[in-house]
Amino acid sequence: MFKSYLKLISFIVFFIFNTIYAISQNPTIKIFYEDIYPFLDVNYDKAKNAYIQYTAMKATSKFLPSFLENLSYYAFVNDDFDFAFSLADSLIQNYGFQISPPIGQFEKSYFYELLVSKNVYNKFSMIQDSLLPIYYKNNFRSLYVKERINECVFKDILLSNIMFEFPDSSCLKEPYYSILSNEDAISISIIEKICKKEGRMINNFDHGIETAQYVEFIFLHSLKNPKNIERIRQILSQYAESTYLEGKIDYNLFKLFDKWEYYHTGYQSYGTIKDAPYKYNKSKLINNDFNIDK
Repeated sequence: MFKSYLKLISFIVFFIFNTIYAISQNPTIKIFYEDIYPFLDVNYDKAKNAYIQYTAMKATSKFLPSFLENLSYYAFVNDDFDFAFSLADSLIQNYGFQISPPIGQFEKSYFYELLVSKNVYNKFSMIQDSLLPIYYKNNFRSLYVKERINECVFKDILLSNIMFEFPDSSCLKEPYYSILSNEDAISISIIEKICKKEGRMINNFDHGIETAQYVEFIFLHSLKNPKNIERIRQILSQYAESTYLEGKIDYNLFKLFDKWEYYHTGYQSYGTIKDAPYKYNKSKLINNDFNIDK
């Protein structure tokens, strides 16, 4: 049940932040957001052709795994099964992509339900069973990282759900919020230690598909507490900026940080909020190619 819930989180996080990108060392980020993503639901063939045209150039930059997952999803929607399975094969073998039946009446897995409705889940499952061992064999370290991040997300969800059960007038609200804040700090420390060990920000290329989205989810909750702003700023500065320039993450973390920094302080760091002032010098990532919020 938890894995399917995490997959839903990754979809939500992706769609929340899809409206912004910046020019990084990976041109596929710009291509996806300009030439593929806007047309997936309205003109699938146009989106697919944009992807094929870029890959035909044999460029060294790779599309982010989360982008390929979305393209694969819409390929299945449009009954383009050969193309869909070719993407899925790569996602499973190289990035540990998995689709499993949901467990529990309140849980939904939209990708799983799509595959079942198209009568292709059994085929997908067979391919998954054959290719996942290859991924596990070649990416043992990434499994450890992903498991640690999954534990943080699970803890976050569990504690937040308990918090929601308290009435606003409850005397338990304030001490429980203190517990939540402490657990957020622990999760941030775990992310920071992993980044230091890896020498870069946690990302879907090196640590398995959807892991980056889980980090965004943890930061989404942690940044609501102003005490976490400076700690997360340091993580972004030391690890996320260079990983972005490597082309291994997109702009979501920086947009998320600007939103909450501006909420708490009235300033921003990465230029994703139009006309918002900068507390420090502009980040080296800032340039005129950003699509910023109007």
